[in-house]
Amino acid sequence: MPLFPGFDLYLDEQEIILLNRKTSQQIHQQAISATIIEIISILSHLIGFDGKIFLIELSDLHLNPRADKIMQQIITESSEKNQVICAVDTASSMRQDRSSSIALILNKKRNPGAM
Repeated sequence: MPLFPGFDLYLDEQEIILLNRKTSQQIHQQAISATIIEIISILSHLIGFDGKIFLIELSDLHLNPRADKIMQQIITESSEKNQVICAVDTASSMRQDRSSSIALILNKKRNPGAM
């Protein structure tokens, strides 16, 4: 299940480019939203590094349910080789696999009634 359906992602030393598969139109980094750039950055680090510690503020990403599921899958897979700490608004925001090494931090300032 691709994170950006209908698009291919290209990274080079200079920039990030999304390619529309239907139209072959290139969308350069300057035209990509800051949230998409942030997601690409997080994913490339989670996938590309071993033995690191990541602190991720999931509530700031505002992902749709499909993208959220993919992000959680990648975070869980990365936790096998890295320590991942996720700040969330509610305890149910991140479905935690018992075998993973993901630590959840509940941000009560954003959701004062959360437990």
